[in-house]
Amino acid sequence: MRPRQVAFTAAVATAAGAAGGLLVSVDQWTAGGWAAAASWATVIVAATAIWVAREQLQEAQHLRREQAKPYVVAYMDAQDNRPHIIKLVLKNFGATAAYDVRLTIDPNPTSSRGGKSLELRLPDVIPILVPGQQWETIWDSSVDRIGTIPSPPKRYDAVVKYRDPNGMPDQEEQTATVLDWSPYEQRQYMPTHSTHEVAGALRDIKDLLKGWAGTTGGMSVWTRDGHEQDRAVRARIIEHEEYLERLATTWPPSGEPASDDPPSQMDAEP
Repeated sequence: MRPRQVAFTAAVATAAGAAGGLLVSVDQWTAGGWAAAASWATVIVAATAIWVAREQLQEAQHLRREQAKPYVVAYMDAQDNRPHIIKLVLKNFGATAAYDVRLTIDPNPTSSRGGKSLELRLPDVIPILVPGQQWETIWDSSVDRIGTIPSPPKRYDAVVKYRDPNGMPDQEEQTATVLDWSPYEQRQYMPTHSTHEVAGALRDIKDLLKGWAGTTGGMSVWTRDGHEQDRAVRARIIEHEEYLERLATTWPPSGEPASDDPPSQMDAEP
């Protein structure tokens, strides 16, 4: 209990005891006794109201100070288009800027490269993180960590220390969090494509079009009128069928021996 709460409770108890003494001889009260009791009741009610208002005011001031403070947290997050890539993120969720942000992680974080563990490089200090701003870096791949020798730890204790511009000059704020790889190593996900893949596909199309450049320095285009060519083919077919019908009625020519094979259109119409 706070000291001011103790003092207020003692004062109320004293007043209540005095009022209780008056109640013992209530039958013998005079007009002056009733006036004194009313005065004590008024004092108790007023003191209670003042104490409650003061407590509410102090709580509101404390809440405003807490809401106005920076709040920097270290956490893990997956890459949007590559969910197996895990990032280490420092973000200021508070309402004011955080200065001289320092991050310590125990044990030292490592990143997997070719089956080996390499130390993850972190900045010594971040001068400022404004509200909503974040610093991030690629930590590791949940797939590559499985085959890394020696096996890296799964749990890390992170502490972020930073300075509140509205606080005491020699006082640092700090936020402790736990960074755990277990949820990321055991999950399943659906691969997605982002604007980076779209940009890569457009570059591939650009390179392909460059390879199609003609002697004029641009892409050569060949056009074909399909409908006109189809009409020409149909006309030749009809012409050939009519020729065969005429040939069937005039074969064999008079004065020549009959033959099993009629002449072709090339032989009949030189």
